[in-house]
Amino acid sequence: MSNLDPRIGKLNSGKFYAFAHGYDKEATIGTLEEVECALGLRTAPKKTAKPLKNYVVIMRQGFDITETEHSAETAAKAISKARDFWNMQDGRTRSCNLIPRTFRARVAN
Repeated sequence: MSNLDPRIGKLNSGKFYAFAHGYDKEATIGTLEEVECALGLRTAPKKTAKPLKNYVVIMRQGFDITETEHSAETAAKAISKARDFWNMQDGRTRSCNLIPRTFRARVAN
């Protein structure tokens, strides 16, 4: 802690604080990295995006089973893409009057 900027303080909880926007504003409280970023001493780390995976989404409507493949970060996002795809194909009003659809996703091999 010898290299700590004099504008940064440490709380008993172990968190750091600084009045980055002036003493009349609320203090910035968090990790040392967060407080240094607020003061402009450090640039914020770049968030790494999750790698895209290929998912096979199985859409079941009554006895009809259809599979589509979508690239997404998570299975939930792949299902969302599949729902958007099917709503564009059939139209949302048509699909609402038919048998309900169910969606399941798995990672493609």
